[in-house]
Amino acid sequence: MIGRVTLLSSALILAIVGSAEAQKLALPVGVWGHDGPKGPDCKKPFLKIEKKRIIQRFDEGEGRCVVKSLKPRGKYIAVKTKCDWDKGVPMQLREGADEADVDAFSIKIINKTKILFNNTDFGLCLHNAGSDR
Repeated sequence: MIGRVTLLSSALILAIVGSAEAQKLALPVGVWGHDGPKGPDCKKPFLKIEKKRIIQRFDEGEGRCVVKSLKPRGKYIAVKTKCDWDKGVPMQLREGADEADVDAFSIKIINKTKILFNNTDFGLCLHNAGSDR
């Protein structure tokens, strides 16, 4: 009897560990605009998140960042990237969440249509805004 309990307990532990490893972190894919009192600004969306890439748009140009790794940090996802910035984008706009690493960002998923990207509110643009860029 004790052998069966031990066998069932170890099988349950392995199943729990296996399912935890199977749940991979995923970025909130979509086009995101700065969120304000009237909803997200989707006329000039600032942020486009793809499965393995983040694109930040500014008036001065854009940064295209390839995602290198995702790590859970409490309620946030720490995103390590390698970015290629247009020459016109000033250094102060290139800053990530980690001051020591400008290519590191943080994302907190509030719900399906709201996120915090580097502690700034963003809302999901439901239409394909800014796709012509």
